[in-house]
Amino acid sequence: MENEILKQALNFYGINLQVTTAMEELAELISELNRYFFRENCNDGISPTEAKYAIASEIADVEIVCKTLRILIGNDIVDDKIRVKILRLKERLVNAK
Repeated sequence: MENEILKQALNFYGINLQVTTAMEELAELISELNRYFFRENCNDGISPTEAKYAIASEIADVEIVCKTLRILIGNDIVDDKIRVKILRLKERLVNAK
């Protein structure tokens, strides 16, 4: 069901808008992460707990647009890239010991 909704969004909004939305959502996540990790310089009145919820909200948005992009690019291609990068990370961790 989730994939069907995401496919409908791709068809309804079009690829260009979905890609633009992905960039916007990624930027919003970056902004929330920056605000969270540099709290001492940020006088926005938001508690650390509220900041975590704000980050969670942005992560959810990013994951949704990433799922849409996966449909566009191809899940198999993305899955293959993830496997390669996880193996590379494993090698780095082993070599770091």
